Amino acid sequence: MRTLPLFVPMMISLLLGSVECRAQSATSETLSPPILPTNTPVTLHLTKNLYKKDAKPGQLVEFEVGFDVVVNGQFFIPSKAAVTGILRQVDRTGKGLAKVLIYLGPAQTVSGEAVRLAPTRTTTASNHPDVADAVTAAGQTGDVLLDSHAGCGGWSFGLFGGCGVWVVAYVAESVALDLTKQKAAQTQYNTKQSAAELGFCRLLQSRNPESSPDESALFALFTSLTPLKAELLHRAGDLDAAIAEYQQALALKIDCPGLPKSLSVYNSASLHVGLAELFREKRDLGHAIAEYRTVVQLDPNGEHTREGFSSFLVESDDPNAALAEINEAMRLWPENIYFHLLRGKVLVKKNDPDAAIAELQLALKQWKNHSWQASCALGSAYELKGDLKVALRQYRTAYRVRMHDEQCRGSYERLHSQLKK
Repeated sequence: MRTLPLFVPMMISLLLGSVECRAQSATSETLSPPILPTNTPVTLHLTKNLYKKDAKPGQLVEFEVGFDVVVNGQFFIPSKAAVTGILRQVDRTGKGLAKVLIYLGPAQTVSGEAVRLAPTRTTTASNHPDVADAVTAAGQTGDVLLDSHAGCGGWSFGLFGGCGVWVVAYVAESVALDLTKQKAAQTQYNTKQSAAELGFCRLLQSRNPESSPDESALFALFTSLTPLKAELLHRAGDLDAAIAEYQQALALKIDCPGLPKSLSVYNSASLHVGLAELFREKRDLGHAIAEYRTVVQLDPNGEHTREGFSSFLVESDDPNAALAEINEAMRLWPENIYFHLLRGKVLVKKNDPDAAIAELQLALKQWKNHSWQASCALGSAYELKGDLKVALRQYRTAYRVRMHDEQCRGSYERLHSQLKK
């Protein structure tokens, strides 16, 4: 993969400012003061690691706002704005782990108003062995714990000097901004966005993305801010806010004349995939399927996209739709053994064990690296057919290779107990 210019992350950060992308032109023309709504998410980043050996009650802890806070196109809180906390309590266990309690101070808007923050369940991604293992941000609405074992997902791109500790807080009460000052800040923000958009378009147009698929890394970087923000909200337990993050990013339209289709497709497709996965976790299968279908329309030749969509349909309650999608994928990529595995699983759901066994045996024969999946599915097919001893052997084979897989282990233990009776 080609190395991206060092100025690309800065340009993209400038372009988006916040992943809270502007949906429309700023509405600063209104005569009423802009209102920052209650429960607006504000992401905070700890600017300096808090080491266990140095943590003491009364110590000041410095955060900064991670992303511009923009609501419906209106600019409210700038990124990098300082938020100071006070370390109120340090608890250490016998294993040397530390839990620190931090009281968060207010954030400041672009027009100078103080915004009280209410922390919620949040996340940290520090890999340093001496950083406090758990950080609790305290506010007037209660305490919440950051999970220190969550990884950063590779999305920081050096924007904040590493993953570090992140806090997702929410505006505790609505705040009206000074109209004149906010309007001036809004004008500067819009000017910055327009200039950055033009610069970003020129950057893309100066490259030849058709020369190598690795050029899609440009848009991977472009969309990286959205997954980072969405992941923080996701880990904070706010699926709806994470979904809104992707939806706002998809609403952002950058008009770059002559922009190669491959780049624009990659941008939209990657965001739709992230949105689909969030809907999937929310168990909103209708919206998840709709997002996956959009991805397929945008990128009909994306083999990995079809794999993900087909796998998702296999898990759904519509085996006919799954079979139709898998058959189409097999027509396009007849050498892809994974689709045979998926087809075998669907045929089990459709109560056709003989056809399922034929598909799965083909997958088992050729797909050596993931044979345990085919073995586990074969166990289901043989069990459906009534050949329980062969089914148990297949389950055992899969279980021994993949002992931590709940489905394989559960199927093996259940059938093993059944045959022992």
